[in-house]
Amino acid sequence: MAMLFIDSFDFYTSAEMGKKYVQNVGGAIGATSGRRGGGGFSSGIVGVLLPTNSGIVTMGAACYAGCWLCFANESQIQLGIIGNGNGGLTIWRTQTGYGNWSSSWTVNGAGYVIGTTRNGIIAAGNWYYIEVEAKLHGSTGHVIIHVNGVNEPTTPDCSSAVNTLQGGTTNILYVGLQVRADDFYVLDSSGSINNTFLGDVRVDAHFPMTPAGAHSEWTRSTGADQWATVDETAPNITDYNSTPTLNAIDTLTLENLKNSGGTIAAVQTLLYNSKSDAGPCVIAPVLRSGGTDYAGSGVAPSTDSWNYSRTVYDQNPSGPAAWDETAFNALEVGYKKTA
Repeated sequence: MAMLFIDSFDFYTSAEMGKKYVQNVGGAIGATSGRRGGGGFSSGIVGVLLPTNSGIVTMGAACYAGCWLCFANESQIQLGIIGNGNGGLTIWRTQTGYGNWSSSWTVNGAGYVIGTTRNGIIAAGNWYYIEVEAKLHGSTGHVIIHVNGVNEPTTPDCSSAVNTLQGGTTNILYVGLQVRADDFYVLDSSGSINNTFLGDVRVDAHFPMTPAGAHSEWTRSTGADQWATVDETAPNITDYNSTPTLNAIDTLTLENLKNSGGTIAAVQTLLYNSKSDAGPCVIAPVLRSGGTDYAGSGVAPSTDSWNYSRTVYDQNPSGPAAWDETAFNALEVGYKKTA
């Protein structure tokens, strides 16, 4: 595991924040709140449940004129990195009993300052790409901050041997944000790639399009094109593809890479899925690369309840190898009924 979570905020609405984020207090999407004019996280507090209990986690987000990023274990929010009102960032460790998700987390009188950056690095009315790497520990923890790809030292030095744990275990189970934001990623330190700061990155949503992919085995609820029922920029369950048939596959072609010439750190698929009745059902994401189908781990849909299932691919499974633009543009994505 390395890359854990990616969000462009371009393909869903505020009403679906709770399907992407397990902690959600008024989380909202603004259709033009992103830094390139598209969707962006505009307000509220949201928390991502990580798929593993990680010891060292890095997250990055394009933040507009401020910063509020946090790290939590199973007990409460442990660390917050917050704009200090003077154009700098302050690292707070919470007091016991504070740092919950039920309301806006305020640190006045409810935390301990363990470090600050220099002032004047963030100005109102501007976007900044802020990345934070954190390790929770009572004596050997650390917090490292990058702004626009450049390390920002703290006073005192928080890059090693600092108390970053107020209580509970040292596992980072959640990360969260409360700031106008875009281009959000989360990774841990495991593996040999995507295990440390990525720098200023962009996250783009790519949607199914014509022509049809190599497999078109599921039944369309309407129309003749399998991609046309699943190509909405916000999910629309009035049309869909379905199947009762074991091992049936759909694969769909995608838009070409929107950031042509850019480096691709990872690819994430999101299946928006449901089942229509009780009983066993498992579906798996499929990548078709180099003429071969690669099925991922299966998920069990909920009955009459639509949810996202996320799979991150650090590498192109055809190889495996690093992603490149040619491979991405030839990629087909889809799904398979596996049980």
